[in-house]
Amino acid sequence: DKKIELEVRDQMITVRILQSGSFSAGSADLKPGFMPVAKRIEEALGEIRGFITVSGHTDNQPLGSGGKYRSNWELSGSRAFSVIHALLKGKELAETRFVLTGHAETRPLVDNKDSKGRARNRRVEIVIDQRDIGLIGEQKDPIEETRKDADGLRDVLAPQIQEKTVEVEQGADGE
Repeated sequence: DKKIELEVRDQMITVRILQSGSFSAGSADLKPGFMPVAKRIEEALGEIRGFITVSGHTDNQPLGSGGKYRSNWELSGSRAFSVIHALLKGKELAETRFVLTGHAETRPLVDNKDSKGRARNRRVEIVIDQRDIGLIGEQKDPIEETRKDADGLRDVLAPQIQEKTVEVEQGADGE
């Protein structure tokens, strides 16, 4: 299973964890088969500078009554928490680098009109923000450094990354 997508935009790297490989429907418990992938992500993040936001997302289908979660808001936040918990398990990463957000269905990648679209929208994203870390005193191109970090992530996560998901976009002025 391809469980991960990787996207690079300027100085932001997004590791997109797809629900199909990480969570069962309506659950925030990581599947046991995903734990080795989480460990590799943890190890890779230890080598990459930047602040990390872990965001949970759902589709637009309401949850049934009587379930564990009262809303898609709660489910999306719980999924993000499960990923952060897995990443911090090894004590390799500083907790101060992390922020947790739950977006419910408010930020879909695609239209929720069919089951394929809804499945794509159910995800957790790990966004590594390198915009404010700077390279003061260093003669390095920040965009190039972000690309190198993304290449390292791609190498570590290669078995789980979907084909052709790395995109590097720069502004018209080269920034």
